[in-house]
Amino acid sequence: EQQKANCEVKLLNAEKLLGGLGGEKSRWTDTVASLAANYDLIPGDCVVAASMVSYAGPFTSEYRVMLETKWVDKLVNNSVPHHAGCRMMRTLGEAVQIQQWVVFGLPNDTLSIENAIIMDTSRR
Repeated sequence: EQQKANCEVKLLNAEKLLGGLGGEKSRWTDTVASLAANYDLIPGDCVVAASMVSYAGPFTSEYRVMLETKWVDKLVNNSVPHHAGCRMMRTLGEAVQIQQWVVFGLPNDTLSIENAIIMDTSRR
């Protein structure tokens, strides 16, 4: 009798687990589809981000915007896939890290955040 009761409890628990995992399957399927769609856009985004980290550091915010716009235009002209509105902050910036910097006193403007990202991703 005790084994039968234990077996029934285990069966109910297994059914609950499988039911819960059914929702996870659809979520994971959506995540995989999203990642697959973005996969081909990564090289173009990385070109802009790497260019900004390598070359834009010493320039003003206005000049950085102009550089970034020109690099994105080059991607378009050379048919390199990238996200619409490709920016260094979107590619390399992590919202939680940026918010932490702001909490610790970093001004919440684009230039300061870009400088922090450049400092964070640079080796020297």
